[in-house]
Amino acid sequence: MGQTVHHKLLVRLVALAAITFSLIVVLRQDDQGSLGMAQSMPAFQPQAPIVVARSEPGSPLVISAERQLPKTEQAPELSFTVTNVTTKIVTAFAIKQEVVSQEKAGTTIYLYNLPLSATKLQPNGVLNEFATYDNLSDSQHRVTLTLDYVQFSDGKTWGLDSAKSGERVAGQNAASQILTTTLLGVIREGNAHEDFAKALESATNIQPPAQHSDEWNDGFRLAIGTVAHRLKRAHQLGGLGRVTTELTNLAMMLSGDR
Repeated sequence: MGQTVHHKLLVRLVALAAITFSLIVVLRQDDQGSLGMAQSMPAFQPQAPIVVARSEPGSPLVISAERQLPKTEQAPELSFTVTNVTTKIVTAFAIKQEVVSQEKAGTTIYLYNLPLSATKLQPNGVLNEFATYDNLSDSQHRVTLTLDYVQFSDGKTWGLDSAKSGERVAGQNAASQILTTTLLGVIREGNAHEDFAKALESATNIQPPAQHSDEWNDGFRLAIGTVAHRLKRAHQLGGLGRVTTELTNLAMMLSGDR
């Protein structure tokens, strides 16, 4: 199982100040051949895809308003909403995207770890989300969205978790906690005022602790890059004061105080 981050989705999130962070785990299944074989992709689809959101009984989140955005590109973009229908705060969730076109099929898991983007999904709260999918052929595609995993602020979880999203979230949160603790200490000691970039580079030059799963390690490494990008942007916008605010808010969200 490979893991990739869709650049287009990240750019959209940053540009629109969206409130979700997307970790994308790609689980491809091609009925025609090996994953290692390069396949030519059509430039666009002649027909609009059929996009369907499916909810399991007792699902804590409801996916709705699913549709393709009006673009004709090789990686079409979908828009949908996610509603929390429980009385608990949701801190992370994963959505499975199944794409079928004639004899070809592919599956992608999108993981959203909300504290990393400074948000949580409150009871009755709604998030607007985006995702992309690959054109598998020039025939009409059917895209099905289902909920695969949910994590609540009390640590309890729901779902099949077919991509081990819980492990990835744990790795992400561990990395984020290490960075927030380290950098807040460096700033308070006055060691980041002259060269914040150097202090950030030193703090992010860490490796995952031993004896964790591959998924945990993947989450750890991805969070290092994500948090570093967030802090660089904060420093550009408001210096160390803005960085300190970002770090404090992240630490509070990871601890469940916000």
